[in-house]
Amino acid sequence: MGPIHPETARRIACDAVRTVMTVAPPADGAGWTTIRPRVMPLSVGRAARIIPPHIRTALRLRDQGCRFPGCDRPPGWTDGHHIVHWPDGGRTELDNLVSLCRPHHRRVHEQGWRIHIADGIAVVEPPP
Repeated sequence: MGPIHPETARRIACDAVRTVMTVAPPADGAGWTTIRPRVMPLSVGRAARIIPPHIRTALRLRDQGCRFPGCDRPPGWTDGHHIVHWPDGGRTELDNLVSLCRPHHRRVHEQGWRIHIADGIAVVEPPP
């Protein structure tokens, strides 16, 4: 496909889920081959980007739909967007989330719109 714009990669990462898994060979060493070594999972981390139901409910109640200026799309047409991006360490908490419809989610990532929380309300502002 070729190279993509860095902000497109960030948007894809925003919609992606990463699960960390620690593996080790079986204790008896059996199962190792040159084609495909057999491994035993030691731990499987949880993907924290997914917004748990209780936070999603609070987000929908707070934002009442897409928060992009002039957009009237209802909550059912929106996704939770991390204000401090999840790949950058942004936490999945209400104060770090805003509801955006897909077209405006893409615009925020690719055009540099700014988002912050003011008095408990998510505010989306145009790029400087």
